[in-house]
Amino acid sequence: MRKTLLILAFVLVAALPASAQAAAGDLDPSFGSGGLVTTDFGGRGDFGLAVALQPDGKIVTAGNSSALGVFSVAFALSRHNADGTLDTSFGSGGTVLTSFGGNLSAASDVAIQQDGKIVAVGIANGDFGVARYNADGSLDPSFGSGGLVTTDFGGFDQANGVAIQPDGKIIVVGPLSGSLGISRYNPDGSLDASFGSGGKVITTAPGSPSGFDVAVRDAKIFVGGGTSFFPFGASDFLLLRYSTDGTLDWSATADVGGSDTIFAIGVGADGKITAAGGANSGADFGIARFNPDGSLVWATTTDFTPGSNDTANGLVVQSNGSFTVAGTTNSAPGSTAFAVARYTAAGALDATFGSGGKASATFGNPINNAFDIAAQPDGKVVVAGGTGDFSRGVTDFALARFLGNPTAIEVSIDVKPDDAENVIPLQASGVIPVAILTTNAFNAASVDAASVCFAHDCTERHLSGHLEDVNGDGRPDLLLHYDTQETGIAPGDTQACLTGKTTAGVAIHGCDRIVTK
Repeated sequence: MRKTLLILAFVLVAALPASAQAAAGDLDPSFGSGGLVTTDFGGRGDFGLAVALQPDGKIVTAGNSSALGVFSVAFALSRHNADGTLDTSFGSGGTVLTSFGGNLSAASDVAIQQDGKIVAVGIANGDFGVARYNADGSLDPSFGSGGLVTTDFGGFDQANGVAIQPDGKIIVVGPLSGSLGISRYNPDGSLDASFGSGGKVITTAPGSPSGFDVAVRDAKIFVGGGTSFFPFGASDFLLLRYSTDGTLDWSATADVGGSDTIFAIGVGADGKITAAGGANSGADFGIARFNPDGSLVWATTTDFTPGSNDTANGLVVQSNGSFTVAGTTNSAPGSTAFAVARYTAAGALDATFGSGGKASATFGNPINNAFDIAAQPDGKVVVAGGTGDFSRGVTDFALARFLGNPTAIEVSIDVKPDDAENVIPLQASGVIPVAILTTNAFNAASVDAASVCFAHDCTERHLSGHLEDVNGDGRPDLLLHYDTQETGIAPGDTQACLTGKTTAGVAIHGCDRIVTK
C-alpha cells in the first residue's frame, strides 16, 4: 500500500458508478449506491488508505481526516455493514477520530485481530503510531497508554504496513530517513524484546530502502518496498524476508521497468510472493512474483489506458494463485479514477474480469484514488480510497465493490440447531452450538474442524466437534461449539458467519441469521 506524506498532504481518493451488471468486474449494485459509498467525517478533509474485512462481512476502513483550514490531522476509521451502510454500533454513528496529540496523527494501514479488535498504524508526529480499538470502536485501554503506542527510531518515521502474527504479536513496517524500520509489539503494546534490538530492526541496504507493506507466513516476515525514492530515484522493487527474531534472511530486487517500487505484497498458498506497485516512474502498474527463496518468477507492467499514469497500491491473492490489484489511473487531464485489474497466476490479465482484465470507477469528483483492496469469500472485492473536488471543498472516504468469482465454497450453517429463532443471549456465559450442514453439494465431513472460526472466535470449546445429523435428513453434519463471550457478536447484529477450510485446503464460508438479547 502506498502511504506517503505527499498523500497525507491531501492527495485524495474516489470512484463513480457504472451501470449495474452481473459480470465479474462490474460494480456491485447491492452495495451502497450502484456499488459506491462515500463517507464524510463532518466537513473535514478525509481520505481512506486501507481496508480490512471482519469475519461477519463488515468493512473497516482506515485513513486520515484533517480539520479544514488548519494543519491538524487525525487517525480516521469507519465501519460499514455488508450493504455499504454505516455501522452505527461503531464509534460515533460508524466513524472514529483519534489523535496522538500534536498536529499529525495519520493512519496508513489496518488489520483485524482474531478477537475482533482493530489495529491501525500510521504516523504520530514523526514517529510510528499504533492504535488498537475494541470491536465497538473505543480505544482499548489494555494496549499501550490508553490504546495508543508510539515508537521513535531516531528521526522522522512513518508506519505504512501492519500484520498480525498467529500468536497475537503485531508487526509494523515503514520508511525512516533513508532506511527501513520494523517494530514488533506484544499483545499489550509493549515492544517485543525478542525481536531485533529491543523490539526494533533497522535495514540500511540495498540502496536507501523503504518499506510499504508487510506479510507474515510460516514464522517468516516479508516486507515490500523500494531501493530508493520512487518515482524520482533509480529505484527497483525490493523484497526482504526476516526470521522471527528479526534477522534478515535475504533481500531480492527486480527491475520491473524504469523507476519502480513495491506498495503491496501478498503470500500465496504455495509460498510464492506477489508484489504490486509503480513502474516507469508512475506511468504503469508494476507487478512481480517471487519464489519462496526470493528468486524472480516473472515481472510485468500494465498501462491501464494508453498514455495514462498508473500506480498499483493494493493487492489480494486468491488460493489458485490468481490475484487482483487496485490502484489509481489518471482517466483524463486533471482527474483520476479507481483502477482495478485481475491477473492469472502466470501474470497475464484475466480477460473474464471487466474489460480485458481491467475495471475502473469514479465518484463524480475529479480526484478518485484507490489505495487498498480486500476480497470477500463470495469473490467480490472491496476497494478503498478517497474522492475529492477541491473546487467544492469535497474530500471523503470512498469505497467501491466489484463483482468477482467466489474464492470460497458457500456452506449452509445452522446456529443453535435446537433454537428456531437463533437467539444469542450476549450477557450469558456458555457456548453457542454451530452446525455446518451436509447438503447435496457439500459434505460436512470434509471440513477441517480446527480451521473453523465462528464470528471472531477461532477456538472450538470443549473439543466437542463431531459429526451428528442435526436436521434429521439422514446425513451427518459437523457440530461445533464456540464461547459466547469470545465471538464478538454485538447487540443488534442480525447475522453471524463462519470461515474455515476443508481437509484439502479449500476455503469455506457460511452465514446464518441471529437474534441478540
